[in-house]
Amino acid sequence: MTSCLDSMPRAELHLHLEGCIGPELLLQLSERHNFPQGLKTIEDCRRVYSFHDFTGFIQAIKTASQHLLEPADYAVVVDRIMAEAARQHIVWLEVFLSIGILHWKQMEVEPVWRAVEAARLEGTRRHGVELVWIFDGVRQFGAAAMERVVDEALERQPSGSVAGIGIGGDEAAGPAEWFQECFHRARAGGLHLTAHAGESCGAEALWSALRTLRPERVGHGLSAVEDPLLMAELRGSSTWLDICPSSNLRTGVLALAELRKGESPRAEEQLLERHPLPKLLRQAVPVSLSSDDPGIFGTSLLTEYDICRTTLGLSAAEELRLIRNSFVASFMPAEKKQFWLAELDRLTKEAGF
Repeated sequence: MTSCLDSMPRAELHLHLEGCIGPELLLQLSERHNFPQGLKTIEDCRRVYSFHDFTGFIQAIKTASQHLLEPADYAVVVDRIMAEAARQHIVWLEVFLSIGILHWKQMEVEPVWRAVEAARLEGTRRHGVELVWIFDGVRQFGAAAMERVVDEALERQPSGSVAGIGIGGDEAAGPAEWFQECFHRARAGGLHLTAHAGESCGAEALWSALRTLRPERVGHGLSAVEDPLLMAELRGSSTWLDICPSSNLRTGVLALAELRKGESPRAEEQLLERHPLPKLLRQAVPVSLSSDDPGIFGTSLLTEYDICRTTLGLSAAEELRLIRNSFVASFMPAEKKQFWLAELDRLTKEAGF
């Protein structure tokens, strides 16, 4: 279902480059490199993305990443991301580039960096979309691996296109305490900070991330609703939650949350209907909306907004609030942020909202 709000400018703040590889592009990359993982048909590629839990998701994004074998592959994905953003009226993108996975694959960072930067600049020229990078680490790889990610980010920070660092992966296999010094060093170097937390684990993991890493944004943070004290901590704070409903359904974390409450498993449609986004938004917890890994989940940012209005029951005013939040929560320079917020106010007034 389309909405007149769909044409409003917006930002997307939680988007993984590797997760933007849809089945069709995965097949093209597989063919280009002589089927490195044995994916020879579109059905093979779709099966990679046919998972129902977090372990399956980790394997899927690992497989997608294993098809990015040369810098040109990364550039192709950046081009797709920016063209798709323009189609959705996204004017600002903050994209996770997994430096941790590059190191794991033993790929040199510099050639990939040059390729994605060239693609970024060309994408801005062609599509009018601005993009900045968040260099991402992987929790289960440990603190030493994350230190290398921070090194890469600080080295390239003078380019102006590296906004910050993040850390994702398996929450249970890499507690936040491991990374306290990494985040302290990144903060001291002027980088913005974001961390996946409270996604596949409960409220204790989210508390830990907030206290030890002190991120400006948290990826997901759904478990906040399990702890009234945590909700009170976040309510009206300057710590933003990146909310990604389709991701939370497909990775099985909504089902895990139900199990933590001692409730019986529900059908996927019922799980999505019970997503905590409306509660978070209506209780003044700072939240913005993103698509996370749209190629893997078969979604888009506009689809996520549609889910908010048709499945989660958000009003037009609440949807506009999410659009506005996408700019407020961004790592955009202050003057640019003010420009887009003023432009959004102007368009909203013209549309009669």
